[in-house]
Amino acid sequence: GRVARSAVLFAAVGFASNLLEATTPRFKRWFGRKLCSSIGFSRALAKFKGPRLRVQVNDKIRDEPLVVALAANAPKAGGGIMYLAPGANMTDGQMKISLIHAIGRFNVARHFIRLVRGTYLHHPQVQYFPATALEIEAGPAQTVIADGDLIGRTPVRIERKTRALTFIRSSS
Repeated sequence: GRVARSAVLFAAVGFASNLLEATTPRFKRWFGRKLCSSIGFSRALAKFKGPRLRVQVNDKIRDEPLVVALAANAPKAGGGIMYLAPGANMTDGQMKISLIHAIGRFNVARHFIRLVRGTYLHHPQVQYFPATALEIEAGPAQTVIADGDLIGRTPVRIERKTRALTFIRSSS
């Protein structure tokens, strides 16, 4: 069957979901909100291998290792501290899509601050463009996050709806 979920700000597959998985509630309690993110980042980075994602968007299919495939409906997330999608507008009818191609662990660490500040768009391994839908498949299945919550596994279809992103995933 298919399950529909809604989100307001963003959805992602790849390192963003690994980071969320590594920043467990226990780590948040032990280390506090600020420090737990750094520890979660280190834990996620130590295990990270850019998953091979099959991404379909704007009638084009890409099948390659990616650091992240992200659809954003708003420019900021994470309580306003992460500038994920510069120029995104919740009322323009489109999402901003970020595809960050495999750059290796060292470069993920090096460029993470650019992601937080929204300056990552100029990196040669980044594609950033508007779309109304994004489909992601992976083998093995990857975790999907929406607005900071783990919502399921790939495959996923993300569509721009009025003031929300709707996620439809096939159960495996």
